[in-house]
Amino acid sequence: FTDAVVTTPVCCPSRATMLTGQYAHNHGVLANTPGYSDLRGKANTLPVWLRRAGYATAHVGKYLNRYASSADERGEVAPGWDEWHTVLDPARKYVRYYGYRLAVNGDVKRVRKRPRDYITRVINRRAARMIRERVPRRKPLYLQVDHRAPHTEAGVNSGGPCGGIVPPDPRDALAFTGTALPRPPSFDEEDVSDKPTFIRGLPPMSEDVTSRVELGYRCALASLLSVDRGMRGIVSELRRARELANTAIVFTSDNGFFFGEHRIPEQKTRPYEEALRVPLLIRAPDRALGGGPAAREVTEPVANIDLVPTVLDLAGA
Repeated sequence: FTDAVVTTPVCCPSRATMLTGQYAHNHGVLANTPGYSDLRGKANTLPVWLRRAGYATAHVGKYLNRYASSADERGEVAPGWDEWHTVLDPARKYVRYYGYRLAVNGDVKRVRKRPRDYITRVINRRAARMIRERVPRRKPLYLQVDHRAPHTEAGVNSGGPCGGIVPPDPRDALAFTGTALPRPPSFDEEDVSDKPTFIRGLPPMSEDVTSRVELGYRCALASLLSVDRGMRGIVSELRRARELANTAIVFTSDNGFFFGEHRIPEQKTRPYEEALRVPLLIRAPDRALGGGPAAREVTEPVANIDLVPTVLDLAGA
């Protein structure tokens, strides 16, 4: 899908939309803080509807911000999920790729800081295990995998050239070291006199700032290699189970990101194309497409509010 956007370009409101099919002003989550506690109808979400329709539901990875702080118990499973393998909010509000807490079906464990504990590796392993354990069975599986990469790391430093920015899997530490930062016309915009005050007040980017933005861009790309391996593993497990032809796969993100466009070194939330636009790819069974050749590219505009009704339609829920 070449024209896919999110309706609110920030983590928690966007992911709440992908659980409800509603705009933020309807589901109630307008910011990352207080986050999940503001969600209206917590027991009236996509996994609840799918389980009611006969699906087994599994969540692996990051959930809505501040979920754990609003739950009665730290490991409490959110409504609708049969399997709950969820990374809890990091301590001191900092994003971490190591040393995090993982809630597993009601229990909480602290994950260590070895290479095998790199968060994307853990999410990948558990997602593949869900498929091995639950496909094929009488109940079809809805599996939601929410990666942390390529989210920035803050307040801690995991080491290496990307520590404190976006740490990739250790095996990918040197990937993309020579990749140049894209510089579209909006990059470090020269004339911002026609922009609102929050842009006019930004200074031109110095060489030091530009170098850090370029490093962040390279580190973000490197962190996604592990996500790619995880996607390959999911497809391989579905193929092994002979269920790939019966499975719909949706790949997207909760927001875009700035890498120097409009003088914004790093951020989302701002009402510009770079924050709103996200990748969206869907692989669906032939029969779900109504027969005939499937479109390879869809140019009509779509948004994250469209994902929930699409999944419900595919599931007959």
